[in-house]
Amino acid sequence: MSAWGSPAALPGRRFYPDLKTVLIVAVSLFLLVFNVFPMCYLVFRAFFGEGGFTLEAFRRIYSYSLNWNALCNTLVTAGLSMVFGVMIAFPLAWLVGRTDMYGRKFFRTLFVMTYMVPPYVGAMAWLRLLNPRVGTLNTWLADLFGLSRPSLQHLQHRRARMGADDVLLPLRLHHHLAGDGKNGPLP
Repeated sequence: MSAWGSPAALPGRRFYPDLKTVLIVAVSLFLLVFNVFPMCYLVFRAFFGEGGFTLEAFRRIYSYSLNWNALCNTLVTAGLSMVFGVMIAFPLAWLVGRTDMYGRKFFRTLFVMTYMVPPYVGAMAWLRLLNPRVGTLNTWLADLFGLSRPSLQHLQHRRARMGADDVLLPLRLHHHLAGDGKNGPLP
């Protein structure tokens, strides 16, 4: 046996990967191909346009006031969500960890469950709640206040538009950077 006690290190023995090793290698390759390579390509194209090293793409992006407003809004939203998250989570974590409060196991499970639910599930939940024709929240509000269903469609349209902008912004930035200024200002 080797120093680590691995039977695969013995001479004359072959290494046969188990299912766990195959899955880890497959997931790692998937992440490498579909996450790391595209990000490296975007960073490379941002700094090395046609001809050599340049910061022109960043100058063009940050010369628009709309982009500065978006950056400021992002920083304010991130900062406030961090502050309010700490203000809510810290006392609850202290209560769960240091006291014998009622429902302690429930809160502990609830805190862990937030890590298990991917954002896609949250998006599907909001779609189900705010669908203009069959959304649970929209139909409940329409029945409660006697509203017609089409009057609630502006909420759905605005929410869907915001979601589409969030998804399309990186694509727009890439399109603008890849065009080297030939595409005009950002849409």
